This record gives sequence, structure tokens and C-alpha cells, in this order.
Amino acid sequence: MQNSADMVVMGDLVLDWCCKSTLPFAFPELVSNRLVWARILELPGGGAVHFARYAAEAGFRPLVIGKVGQDYAGTAIIEALKKWGVMLAVERHADLETGRVFIVWDTAPSCTRLLIASTPNANSALTPLDIEPHASAIANAKVLYVSGYCLVDSPRREATQKAFEIARQSGHTLTVLDVVPHEINKLYSLQEFLKLTRHVDVLISEAATVRRFLHLGSIDEKLDKTTVEETIQRLREYYQRFVLRFAGANCNEQVVVDGQKTIWEETGYAEALEKRGYGDRMTVKSLQQVFLA
Repeated sequence: MQNSADMVVMGDLVLDWCCKSTLPFAFPELVSNRLVWARILELPGGGAVHFARYAAEAGFRPLVIGKVGQDYAGTAIIEALKKWGVMLAVERHADLETGRVFIVWDTAPSCTRLLIASTPNANSALTPLDIEPHASAIANAKVLYVSGYCLVDSPRREATQKAFEIARQSGHTLTVLDVVPHEINKLYSLQEFLKLTRHVDVLISEAATVRRFLHLGSIDEKLDKTTVEETIQRLREYYQRFVLRFAGANCNEQVVVDGQKTIWEETGYAEALEKRGYGDRMTVKSLQQVFLA
């Protein structure tokens, strides 16, 4: 079954506890204890879950490689992925729990998102040995999609490098990296990051993150087309194919760069009713319309 996959997906598999409504205040206004009554949803989430779901909806045949715990959260994630038509290479860790994330947005216009993620969890336990049985699936896929969280911890970082190397050796598998967490520049220098991504064909990132890597501007700057143009020119020194998101909550607009082709577009994020995984939905669209076209 795995040989029929045209896309291999690596990233977090978590159970989200998500506040359905935005808070009635901005985060800086929270200066004392406060109780808010709101509906909290319990939903499968994480980069691998969202991307694989939207890829399947778009007509791809994704295979997810990852780990969950032997708990109800792991079962819920596995059952959801199967329901969405996603193929699985997901193992259940004997000792570590499935990852969990609490998500809440503050009030408009900023709609800043707060995420609280559990640690340790089963996601980080993926090893290079877990990749080996799926080498054929990676080598035969059109796309290897990796969430940047896979570069944050060991041994998952080494597992990711092995997957990248298999994809590169195949000669035709497109490698895609979504640069999260957005402050990954605090973990690695530019040279370290370039080494980790030496086999990446398409980079997906917030423009602000890239600017921090390239030592451009300041952390409190407001990005517009002019500053993003500057970022594009500098980033082209290292990557020829990438997507940069900016404006509003950092993804109201994006620019898609494929060699000399540059496409500026609004993403619709601000108006979207479901913001969880919206970036993954946009990435699937860019793959279909640009990078795999």
C-alpha cells in the first residue's frame, strides 16, 4: 500500500485542545487572573495531520511517518487519518504519550495565537531506523514534505536528514520544508540551518523568520512588499524555490518564488473561519499550482 503513495509526510501528530472563539481581550491586557468561558474543541492536529488531510482532499495519496503514544489521543489521530484516506506508517511508542497542544487566539485585529505544547511526547522519538522500512516509499514519491519541528530535537532531526538524503538520491522526489517553529533562528545560525536544509528543494516560511536568519531589519518592523522584495533577493542566494508569508498574522499575503517566476497573492487567512492548519492548506495549493505543475 505504501508503494502507491505519491507524497510522504513527516511532522507532528498531536491532539489539539482548541478554544473555538477568540478571547475578549488582547494578550497584553492580561495583567491579573481572569476566567473566560468558551467552548474548547478536542481535535487531531499538528503539521503532519493537517498537511496530509489537505493533500488527500486535493487528490494526492499521502503516507504519514511518525509516532504517537499508546493512549486515546493516539487512537483518535490514527482513526481520523484513516477516515481522511491517509496511509499510515505510524508507530505507537510504549513509554511516551501522544503530543498535545493547547491553542487560543486573542481578540482582533491582532488575533495573536498562543500555543502550549506538551513535552516530552512521542513525536520526538522518531529515529533513522524508523525511516529505513519506508525508504522505497520516499524514493518513489513525488513529494517529501517535512515540518520544521522535525529539525528541533534529536533523534528526529537525524531521522529527517536520512529521509532527505533518500529523497535526494532518488533524483525526482521534491523535498519541501515548512520552517516552523517561527523562532527556529534562535536555535540555529544561518550556516547551521543551511547545512540542515542542504537537500531541501522548496522552503516555506514566514518572511520575518527568514529576515532574522539573514540579519535584515528588526524584530518589530512591519513587513510590506518592499521589505519582502529585499528578502527575496537575499534568499535567492541560497534557495531558488520558496514561499514567503507576511502581513497581519504573518500569513495574510504570500509570495511564491519558482526560479525567476514570482507570484504575489492574498491567502484569505484573515477571513478564514478555520485557521488551524491554514498554512498547510496553502502549501498544498502552491505545490499543485506551481511547484508540481
